[in-house]
Amino acid sequence: MIAQANPPPTGRVAWHDLPAAVRRTIIAAAGADVVASDLAATGFSPGFAGVLHLAGGGRLFVKAGDGTTNAETFRLHTREAEIARALPAGVAPALRWSLVQDGWVVLAFDAVDGRHPGNPWSDADLARILAGHAALAAHAAPPVLEPIGPRLRELFVGWSRLRAGGDARVPAWAAAHVGEFSRWERGCVADDAGGDAIVHMDLRSDNVLLDGDTVHVLDWPHAGRGAPWVDAVFFAPTVSLEGGPAAAEVFARSPLAAGADPDAVRRLVAAWAGWMLWSSGRPHPPGIPHLRAFQGAQATVTLEWLRQLL
Repeated sequence: MIAQANPPPTGRVAWHDLPAAVRRTIIAAAGADVVASDLAATGFSPGFAGVLHLAGGGRLFVKAGDGTTNAETFRLHTREAEIARALPAGVAPALRWSLVQDGWVVLAFDAVDGRHPGNPWSDADLARILAGHAALAAHAAPPVLEPIGPRLRELFVGWSRLRAGGDARVPAWAAAHVGEFSRWERGCVADDAGGDAIVHMDLRSDNVLLDGDTVHVLDWPHAGRGAPWVDAVFFAPTVSLEGGPAAAEVFARSPLAAGADPDAVRRLVAAWAGWMLWSSGRPHPPGIPHLRAFQGAQATVTLEWLRQLL
């Protein structure tokens, strides 16, 4: 299945369309005028996201989200600033500064060179990212990163909601196991995912830049601490969705797969598939009209992986 796992955002705001007071504050914090801007071509967050070219030749990657129209974007940007300040050096582009102006939260990072992998995927790119992820997961999580288990227990309600609603989108083979899947998402998965590794929680091609053998991992608002293999489970279906190998094969290629309990992997795949399927039928969040279609496509791929694991 070949699809664009993360279509071009429609809720992005160009630099010149930001409120004048926000632009003035950014220019003051940057210490130089903005002479050009390159809007990011991928991603889900509304608002501004892109590279600002400064007078004198400097560059910054800047995110700006309007909390008055999307409180969740404001919360995520604020959380990302907290996390970025605590990450080990070299794990992600350095946060230079953050600020709030008239309800907008702004983050400025080092602008790094590179390209997004995928579309189509190559074995070399996939190997680089899986190796880079293994190196990332080898870091002990800093104190600011909270255990992901309680969050997953709260998040993973997909099969329970689908079961209660008699959702016709549930495949017949999955309907025969929906009670078991519901028990897994409510009970086992939080314990399965426990650990002290850095877990990004949103590893996808648009959140990675490759610069030769260097892997830059971007966008950290969801990060936490947990089992080192968790990100590989979430990442694998996105590669398959973009025309890469099947999700099961992607996961098997991860250096971290051998250390994962197969039963724990199966339970997490089940919980993730149920959450994606249920979420894809929910109303669109403000300013992100393409998110539900992405979730539906990813649910299809993840459900196929789950079927193979049963």
